[in-house]
This record gives sequence, C-alpha cells and structure tokens, in this order.
Amino acid sequence: MVALAALCVIAYSRCFGSDFVFDSHFIIGEDIRLRHFGAKSISDIFSENYWWPSIYSSLYRPLSTLTFAIEYSVLGFGARPAGYQMVNLILHITVVVIAFRLLMKMGMRPVHAFAASAWLALHPYGTEVVPNIVGLSDILALLSVLLGIHLYLDMLDRRREFGAGLTLWGVVAVAGLLSKENAISLIALVFWHACTLGRERIRELARSNYFTTARYVALGAVLIAVISAVAVPKYFHRDLDLSTGSDPVAVDNPLRGVSPVEARVNALAIFGENIVNCIVPTTISADYSYGQIELGALPPKSRLDWRVVGIALGVLVFGLIGLCLYTRWPAFSFAVGAIFIMAMPTANIILLIGTIRADRLVYAYILPVVVCVGLLIHGLSRYLPPSRPVDLLVRRGMTVMVGVFMILLGVITNLRATDWRTTKGFWKAAYETSPNSFKTKLGWGGINKGEKTLDQLTQDIALMRQSVAQLAESPVQGVRENDFAMESLAYVLADRGRLLLESGDVAGAESDITEAEALFSKVISLKREKIRRLEELKANGARSLVGRRIKNESAVMALAEIKRYKGDFQEAIALLEENLDSNRFNPGYLIHLSRAKVDGGDWEGGLHYLLQALLLQPDDKAGSREANWILNNHRLPEYAKAYAPEDASSKASDGALLNLDDPRVSDLGKKAALNLIETLEAEDLAQEKAIVIRRIRVHMNQPEWLYNVSNKAVAER
Repeated sequence: MVALAALCVIAYSRCFGSDFVFDSHFIIGEDIRLRHFGAKSISDIFSENYWWPSIYSSLYRPLSTLTFAIEYSVLGFGARPAGYQMVNLILHITVVVIAFRLLMKMGMRPVHAFAASAWLALHPYGTEVVPNIVGLSDILALLSVLLGIHLYLDMLDRRREFGAGLTLWGVVAVAGLLSKENAISLIALVFWHACTLGRERIRELARSNYFTTARYVALGAVLIAVISAVAVPKYFHRDLDLSTGSDPVAVDNPLRGVSPVEARVNALAIFGENIVNCIVPTTISADYSYGQIELGALPPKSRLDWRVVGIALGVLVFGLIGLCLYTRWPAFSFAVGAIFIMAMPTANIILLIGTIRADRLVYAYILPVVVCVGLLIHGLSRYLPPSRPVDLLVRRGMTVMVGVFMILLGVITNLRATDWRTTKGFWKAAYETSPNSFKTKLGWGGINKGEKTLDQLTQDIALMRQSVAQLAESPVQGVRENDFAMESLAYVLADRGRLLLESGDVAGAESDITEAEALFSKVISLKREKIRRLEELKANGARSLVGRRIKNESAVMALAEIKRYKGDFQEAIALLEENLDSNRFNPGYLIHLSRAKVDGGDWEGGLHYLLQALLLQPDDKAGSREANWILNNHRLPEYAKAYAPEDASSKASDGALLNLDDPRVSDLGKKAALNLIETLEAEDLAQEKAIVIRRIRVHMNQPEWLYNVSNKAVAER
C-alpha cells in the first residue's frame, strides 16, 4: 500500500498549480456559498444546484460542494488551487489502496491486485480528476462504489452484522450519489456480483434462512432511500431549456443533434474506444466538444460510418460474451459487466448527458477493464505448451512488459498533470490535443485577452472565425447560434481594433470595430430572448429558477463603448439604461453608464452614477480622480474616452481625488447615496445595504452629508 501511495505521489508531483482552471473557475471561483461556512451556506448548498450561481443546471452534487466549502473556508485554501489538488491526490491514493484491498478480498493474487491498482494509480486519465479540482466529485463517487462493494462482501461472508452493515452501506451509497450521480452503479454492481461471483454464496445463505422477511424489508427500505437520493433532487432540479435554439447542449454533446439510433451507435463506438484507452491511452484531451469527434451516419456509406458500426457491434459482442459466461467463468463475466455498469450513467447509451466524451468519466471503469484484460491473459496462458521454460519465459516477458508500460503511463501522467497548473497551459494543451473542437479554438484564441500584439490577435481571430464558421455549419439551431462563440470573437476583434487605432490604421480599426458591433448586437439579442424565456418560467412557478439570471452586462458594456466611439452617445445611454435594473450594483457597469452620460452632455447625470460606483467600491482611486475631473471640467478625461490609447490610460493615476466636503459634491452625493440605498431596500437586499452603509462610514472620510445619509438609513432600519 505504501508503494501504491508512492506511485501516486511521483506521478502527480508536478500537478500543483496557481490558477482555477476550466470548470473550477466557476465551481470554486464564483460560488458564494463557499465563502462563509455556516448554517445558511449549508442550507444553500443542499437547496441549489451544483453550478449555482454561475449557470442553471440540473446537476445536484451537494456533498461535493460541501467538501469545497470546507476546503475553502474551514481548511483555509481560499483562492489557492494547490490545497484542493492536494486533497484530490490524497483521495485518489485512498481509492487506489481500497481498490487493491477489494481485489484481494475478491480472491485475486497480491501481485495481480497490485498491478491492477497501480494501473489505476498511474493512468493518464487520472489527470482529469486529481489536478482538475472539480474531479473531486468523480473521486468521491468511485470511492463510495468501492467502499459499498467492500461492505456488501463483508455482509455476504458474515464478517459484518447485517443490520449495521446494511445501514452503513446505505449511508455510503447515498453519500456517493450526493457527490455525483453515477454512483448509482453501486446498486447494479451488487446485483451483478450476486448473479456471478456471489451466486453460490447467496444460495448458501438462502438455504440457511439468512434472508428473513425483516431483512428483505430492510433491504428494500435502504434501496428506496438510495434511489430517492437521485430521484428527488432530479424532480426539484429539472433540466429546463433556456436556449434560443433546439438544443444548446449539442455544442458539448453533438449526439444530441442526431437521431436517437445514430446517437446510440456512435456512443457505443466511443465507449469501445474508451475501453481500449483504459489499456493503451492513445487519445488524451480535456475537451471533445463539437467538431472534434466525427460521427458516423446510418445507413453506413463512408469508411467512417462502417468503422463506427463495426466498433459498436464489437462492443455489443464483447458484452454478450461476458453475459453468457456468467456461470462458466463468473470472474470474467463480473469484470465485463462491471465495465458496462460503471460506464452506463455517462456513456450516452441510456441517457444523453451534457458531454459527448470526457477522460474523467472513464476514470470510474479503468479498474474493471484492467482486471478483465488480466483475466483474459491468464485464461489464454493455460493453452500454452506444458513446458516450464516456455511458461517461465512468457511470465517474465509479461512482467517486463507490464513494468515498462507502467513506467510509460507514469511519465505521461506526470507530463500531462502540468497542463492543469495554469489557464494558459491548459488551453494550449487542449487545443493541441483537440484542434477540431470549437471550444479549444475559442479558449486558446481568447487566452490573455487584452495583452497581445497585433500579430497574435490576428492569429486568434483566425482561430475564432474557424470556430464560429464551424458552428454555423451545424444542422442544429442551438449549435449554429452560439452566443458564447460570437461574443468571444467580438472581444478579440474589439481588442485588435483598439491596437490598430493606436498604430494609426484607422480603416482597419473601423472594420474590426464595426464587425464587433454587429456580433455584440446579435449576442445581446440572443441573450434577451433567453432572459425573456427565463422570466416566463419564473412567472409560471419554476421555484428552482428564483434568483437565477442570465448575464449580459459584459456584451452590453462592450457594445456601449463601441457606440460611444462612433459618437452614438444616446444609443449607448439607451442600451445601458435598458439593462440597468439587473446591474444597479455593478460598479463597472455604472462607470460605463456614467461615461456615456458625460459624453452625451449630461455631466451631472454621469457624475450621479459615478458617485454610486464609488459608494459601492470606495477604494477606487482612479474613479475618484475621474469624478473630480468631471466635476471641474464637465467632460471626460482623455483616458476615459472610448477606445482611448494605452498611454492615455496610464494617466488615470494623475490628478487630485474627489473632495467629498466640496459643497458642489454635497447635493449630487446625497442624491446618489439615497437613491442607491432606496434601491437596495426596494430589492430587499438588507445585507448588501448594511455593507454599503458600513463602507460609507469606514472608507469615505465621513463628510457631513454622507454621515447624515448613513444615519438616516440606519434609523430607518
């Protein structure tokens, strides 16, 4: 066991990073439930979905989120990814050790059990769950499955009292399901073991009257409780479509855009490739979104079509052979069944999920695949000539081959784990391994936004154009009109337009900025439709959507700046005011509205919103200097104008701060503060109101008018 732990540590010794990469950016970085560990946050964890508040999702994994909350607040990891990755590594080691003990308990020789467990420890697909922080849910689910089988075997061999064992088994099963839904495979695995390896033992127990009526009732009650852990949350967190097209998830899972039969045939083929990759990982990538995996069509015509059908049939034959051997070769039959059972929740064969393929989903069935191959090799070795030299040569050859393969796996894992240390490294590796995925083009093209040269931006724009064009060719409307892809391209075009202006290429800049304007307008239109549908669902009583909103402020602010640059100040003001209700407490948004107002000639209205932004973030020195400039000059400073050159932006640190005791500020400031506090009251945001008042008292030097405003607000409370 120490050796297994050492292998894990060596393989993942370079995985500890400095960025929240990919999904962990949202799951950890934007989940406010993790910030303060207490009764309220725990209540929110068990009442909201896994992705809350970033995205609406039907995924319900409260135990995983609770673990993140403990890591963030109790253990104090906060915004430091390395701590979360260390916990994942410790849990991965635990999984490997428990797998080794389980294989021993099931009758496998120690050397073979060690080899299979070491394969799991070193497999490169583990990089999707150890350095990838959100892989915690996959580790916890597999851990619960392995522990559940341990407990089942203990009860089967009467090493554990039935009542206590069944209760503990139920707790482990529910914990697994509340970590990730694919832990439901534990129930099917126990049933399949009872039909194969445990069949004779079950018969012995039945003949000895071990299964009394009371025990049957208890078993049924536990199974109902376990299944409810999946069924009940799914009822309250239904997967509601907020797309403008037919199926937005098809960009991540193209199987949702083809016929049900074609989807299952292709899913079987992908499953077959994953089984092979458990032994020889020829394909390793963090993303397989739209465009990366070519799908076969029915009836088959091309070489690709026949290849997909052939692999799918091969998988079915493999499964049928395992099923037919349940009495003659129960160990092999159980291993084959375990592969299918542990893959089914995420293989897109029974239900179509949110992704066509992910290496971390294969993590659950690496062990049964390796065991299955080991059993096949052992079974075939019986047909070797009965010669000791030949037998010895074959065994030594196999040992050397397995050893060399494990070293290669460990080296690949060690190298691959470094891809998860930084966001830039992640997207670079993702694009290199999945160059045909629309998402990797967007991710790699958009990395380090605003920090690139003209040549780099031109390359990025070419990549992103490929991505948008690729999506536009899809027959699925929800794929064609992908606001995320269009918005990503628009930002990079706007960045290049800014640099072209600085270099003096006005014509090139105008072209880029005009194209970005059209894209941002389209994105805002698509998001408005989503917002409209969301509000309809809320009005129709969708309780799980209360408090949800679709973010569009970034695109609105970017489009408003373009309109300001073109001199369409009133259009910019109208656009920003139209979306003000959902952004009243966003300082950045208020600053954009302030600048549009000043550009449009209403300097007092602009100063009103800028003062509100300062009340929300009083330590904004640049904002204070900008407010002072507007107060004295009734216009914007150069650096605050739309598409201001980089050297102008550097002057934001120049100038005097706003004097809050200036009589000219009094009336405007009082009106801005009261308006902000009244808005907070109208929105019933007592906690946010208290924070604003505290900031007024602590950070803003207590001018008399602000002191009176905050006192009045406190008295009203």
